[in-house]
Amino acid sequence: MLIVRDRNGQVCDFVLDELSKEHIQGHLKPIIDSDAVLCTDGASWYKTFAKQENIAHRRLITLDKQRVIGKEFHIQNVNNYISRLKTWIVQFNGVGTDYLAHYLGWRRLFET
Repeated sequence: MLIVRDRNGQVCDFVLDELSKEHIQGHLKPIIDSDAVLCTDGASWYKTFAKQENIAHRRLITLDKQRVIGKEFHIQNVNNYISRLKTWIVQFNGVGTDYLAHYLGWRRLFET
């Protein structure tokens, strides 16, 4: 899964066929504005995407216990969303991969 969330609570989520630079970049390109600041974990494909698209990028690497850069750059917004998603999805005793996109859509509805 790839989950993108902005400060206003807008969510985009994708069930990826494979975890690769091409798949992630293909999903990010249409939804990330050129004037955005992309805050991500340490995965290298985000860095490559930001550089190719000329988008400001802040990497937060949890191994370095780096959760916030300054006061404004963090990934806690998406981490909190994922935590709520996991807590909610437990009640279904597992979700079939074929239906995962439906559950994500259902969750997005609850979040709004």
